[in-house]
Amino acid sequence: PRALSNVARRAMSAGDYPAAERLYLKIVSAFPKDRAAKGAQGQLKSLKMLGKEAPSIQISEWLDEDLGSLEALRGKNVALVFWATWCPACRRTMPKIQEFYERNKGDDFVMLALTRHSKGQTTQAVRDYMKENGYTFPVAVDPGSSSRAYGVTGIPAGVIVDKSGKVVFRGHPANFNDNLLK
Repeated sequence: PRALSNVARRAMSAGDYPAAERLYLKIVSAFPKDRAAKGAQGQLKSLKMLGKEAPSIQISEWLDEDLGSLEALRGKNVALVFWATWCPACRRTMPKIQEFYERNKGDDFVMLALTRHSKGQTTQAVRDYMKENGYTFPVAVDPGSSSRAYGVTGIPAGVIVDKSGKVVFRGHPANFNDNLLK
């Protein structure tokens, strides 16, 4: 199941969603009691949201700018990044996320980094991390309902919502690219 999961994750990251779905379904059916099956079910949930209306986001606290609701951002492409300061993979990915944000920020693009207070992370720790690293994109605290709505089972995770409010990408935020916004 681990090998299948790795191949499925690579397929998903490459945008080969049909292959990813086949592999995740195989994991669930062949290894239903394995821990990998739970992760595969979460990924299948993510795949099912592609092309569909984006779930609402719930915010318990804005760190800087309050962007409002996802519905209020219609007419803009929106990138959501689920992450945490304590996550090594998130730390490695953040420079790429900042570059993507810098290249695309403007009237028709918004990025929002959503984090949860877990493993001792606090609002002040997030503020300090952002400042120390020069990250400038908006950050908000997710009470957990947003990550559940988007089927986030591991971080970092990324979502791109198009101008009409439909999910067009769900995967690793290191795979954000300018073509997704077109």
